[in-house]
Amino acid sequence: MEQQQRDFAWLYSPPSSTPQPPIEKRLADLPIDQLSWQDFEKLCHRLVRSEASVEYCRLYGTQGEAQEGIDILARLDNSLKYRVYQCKNVKDFGPAHIKDAVTEFVGGGWLTKTEMFVLCTRETLRSTVRAAEIERQAQELRNHGITLIPWDKEELSLRLKSQPEIVDDFFGRAWVRVYCGEDAASQLGERLDSDQLRNLRAGLRSLYDRIFNLHDRGVPLPDTLPLYERYIVPDVDSVELMEPMSQQNLQEGASNLSNATGIGNDEPRRSHEKVPRRYSRRLSIERWVLRAKHNLLFGEPGSGKSTFLRFLALDLLHDRPSFLEIAKSWGDHLPIWIPFAFWTRVIHSGPAADRSVKSIVTGCLRSWDADHLVPLIDAALKDDRLIILVDGLDEHTSTETAEIALNHLDLFLELHDVPVIATSRPYGFERLAMRREGWERAAIGGLTNSQQTALATIWFQAVAGKMNTTLNVDEKRRHVQGQVDTFFAELLRSRDLRDLASNPLLLCLLISLQTQNVRLPLRRFDAYAALTDHLISTHPQRRATSARSSRSDLRGSRCRESSRSSHTRHQATRPRSSRSDLPGRLRTRAMRSNWSAQRVSRMPSSRAVLRPGPSSAALLPLRCTPRTPSPLLKWKSSPTRL
Repeated sequence: MEQQQRDFAWLYSPPSSTPQPPIEKRLADLPIDQLSWQDFEKLCHRLVRSEASVEYCRLYGTQGEAQEGIDILARLDNSLKYRVYQCKNVKDFGPAHIKDAVTEFVGGGWLTKTEMFVLCTRETLRSTVRAAEIERQAQELRNHGITLIPWDKEELSLRLKSQPEIVDDFFGRAWVRVYCGEDAASQLGERLDSDQLRNLRAGLRSLYDRIFNLHDRGVPLPDTLPLYERYIVPDVDSVELMEPMSQQNLQEGASNLSNATGIGNDEPRRSHEKVPRRYSRRLSIERWVLRAKHNLLFGEPGSGKSTFLRFLALDLLHDRPSFLEIAKSWGDHLPIWIPFAFWTRVIHSGPAADRSVKSIVTGCLRSWDADHLVPLIDAALKDDRLIILVDGLDEHTSTETAEIALNHLDLFLELHDVPVIATSRPYGFERLAMRREGWERAAIGGLTNSQQTALATIWFQAVAGKMNTTLNVDEKRRHVQGQVDTFFAELLRSRDLRDLASNPLLLCLLISLQTQNVRLPLRRFDAYAALTDHLISTHPQRRATSARSSRSDLRGSRCRESSRSSHTRHQATRPRSSRSDLPGRLRTRAMRSNWSAQRVSRMPSSRAVLRPGPSSAALLPLRCTPRTPSPLLKWKSSPTRL
């Protein structure tokens, strides 16, 4: 399914090249023959989409499939039949090629479902022999009730005359001025031209790829995989509102039921208020993102909310995107990734003039040694083909700085009609006085069994490729499948490990243990001992580094790393109480201690649970949802599921 999406999604990305600028001041046609075959097909697809009568269009067939003489399939809004397009970006497209194109289509299965066959070619069909063959093939298709329309170089150029944005994207601003006129070029305003857009996309792609792979390594192995090659697309749990039926509708429904069944109900009915019911709905994350312009994605630590933003940024800049529907809507958009921790740190320490979205974005680029992209970003921020990705609304120096940053974000969104996706842990977000109207909210879902298997397979394949260089393809496949089966067999032995595996970060750490030939622990406290250091130290440090801010800048840094580490070591060696449960008096004392629930709630890992186990205890993130914003500190002596 993902490969099929990539076979179609590349159509919605910007052109990969631009023809040379014109030399003459006035030219009759555009240099369509200078386009690559991919860009020629993109151009035809873009023109088809721009036609008013076209309800829906897409590529027909994938690589290796018989396409029956069809490259683009269009469904019309006023007809039961289709319009099909064949794109021929070849030289010397003579009479024989014209006849072969029509013959291939007639021999396919779309003859009775088509009303128009459009033949697209980069060459002119003006010569007498080509024009005569077009008429012969038009009569052949007319016998089947189909109209043949040629789109040659002249016809395509004529259709593009009134499409300056398409000319700008495929041929450049100079061609807009020469072919469409100065007035059409001036109406484009400060819109990025094709060269600027291509250079900025390439620069952002290289920059993001370097930053994301440096700070988001997945499984901690010496030779890690690039993020784009190892990402498993998650789902989201969206909270929906169901409007209840009114009292009148309920009575009408009961009356209809009574009339239909002959069973009466003379009991008086109570009047109830109309209270919307909330329910959670599982959606694909791609479908959820496109439901609104402004989106808030919540998730527990390690759930993959930040990784999704990073993957989305890389995917929008990729020549063959994975998200087909997102590419249709935002394929030419530039993703602007903003770490919220960096934003609030600038507000905390810098002048007021540096707080705007523009200043923060350019400041991020300079902090990553990407000064060469700053002029292009300045131009891009005036172009509404942007998507803003704000990572970690709960990671801020103070509530005051966070609210100042959110005010600047609101102002930017009022001035620019651009989509935005922000992420946060729910318990940190609830403290912010952010305007919630118009924001679509959802929680990132835990990995399903199939998603866990896919992620484990990717990593075991990577390890097998590095370590077993002598195995052939079939032997490697069997070896990897055996490792995956063994890994999940061990997970099934422990209910606690199965729960941990739904979290992508924890699953990657368990995979790391397996690749090091370390037997997975059966008891959850043994697993906690292996995972605690990464959760408390390594993971937050990587997030802080990727945001170009020190951990002392983040909220909760009042509790230093040494204090948390020493406390964890103290709890790990603390003897377990022999009593079956802690009495209420001791529980109260614990809650009043320096490590009380209020103190823990101010830590970066504030969603914490501290539980003494058989021989040790650990500080771990507790699963949460947007409906449970407050942390809870519980003491229990018996093993409990996370």
